[in-house]
Amino acid sequence: MLRLLLVTVMAVLFLGLTSHEAQAFPPDVQKIYDAAKVDLKEQRSFQALEKFQQCLEMVRGDDESTWNLLMAVSLTYEQMGQLDHAVEYYRRFLKETEERATTLEEKWQMRREKVVSNIRQHEKEILELRGLVDIRSNPPGAEIRVDGRAIGADGVAKAPFITYLKPGQRSVELTLPGYLKFEKVVDVTVDSRQRVDYKLVKAKKAVASGSKAKGKKVKKRRPKKGKKKTATATTKKEVDSGGPGLWPWVTVGSGVGLLGAGFMFQGKAQSAADEIDSNAAACAPNCTAADDAGYDGLKSDVDSNNMLAVSMYALGTLAIAGGTYLFLSGDEGGKTKKASADHSTLPLVVIAPLDDGAYVQTGWSW
Repeated sequence: MLRLLLVTVMAVLFLGLTSHEAQAFPPDVQKIYDAAKVDLKEQRSFQALEKFQQCLEMVRGDDESTWNLLMAVSLTYEQMGQLDHAVEYYRRFLKETEERATTLEEKWQMRREKVVSNIRQHEKEILELRGLVDIRSNPPGAEIRVDGRAIGADGVAKAPFITYLKPGQRSVELTLPGYLKFEKVVDVTVDSRQRVDYKLVKAKKAVASGSKAKGKKVKKRRPKKGKKKTATATTKKEVDSGGPGLWPWVTVGSGVGLLGAGFMFQGKAQSAADEIDSNAAACAPNCTAADDAGYDGLKSDVDSNNMLAVSMYALGTLAIAGGTYLFLSGDEGGKTKKASADHSTLPLVVIAPLDDGAYVQTGWSW
């Protein structure tokens, strides 16, 4: 609690100083910024964070405004106890001010020194439970996921990136457009510091190797010498028409079983409803809370069993209809028989979908 109070006081002091500096925010940003300061002072951290990040997006390109807001977000994360995210934003502040570090005003020089001190202090606390992993990719900019999850304060961490992971074996995955996905397991221990560099492979290399294989000439095989096949009166290969096969029977049987299950569930629902009527007649007019509880349980049984019964009836009806169609269409295991020249194996039912309906043709053979 004491630490939270100290962090809040430091945040208010810093934000109070920055509000009186010559560098002012645009009026629309200033209004949101002032509301965020009030939230931070009253320890409404999540609301303050949302407003500071909104301001940060609105002032992109304005150096000192961006620096002030990066510091404000870091202080908010400190108040929330999320020190790893606070360090992440502190590092972004250092990176933003690095190019002008030697020409900065004294106030910003002092703030850079304070940020470096804060990072060291926070890392010491973080590493008591986690390990530091500095993830880098070649080329840089690859998106990072650890154990299948995005990392970073904003959930869009890209290499190079320093993260603090829980001890154990962690799966680090890097993805970059135009390159193959890279994945590696990193062994993390408490209070450890390690740097891992990943060299990404362009995806076109894999495609090129495959295209070379496709480009090879394949010698055509000459047909073996033998007797020429004699023509028959049949224009298409006949398919065995010895019956509808096994699948229609299985489908219809399943439908009958589902209807039986529906009947069983309907019987259970009716039994529970009869018990409700019996209990109500027995306790009336002096029904107790226990009787009401029993009624609620039985009513739930009635509703659930009725719902299951309706589902079983619907599925059973569909299954029987489907099996009947397989019988009539002569479909064996999902493959429709091909017609021969004498049309002895034509299906009994032919259905052709049209734009405004369907065309149905029926027939029979013997």
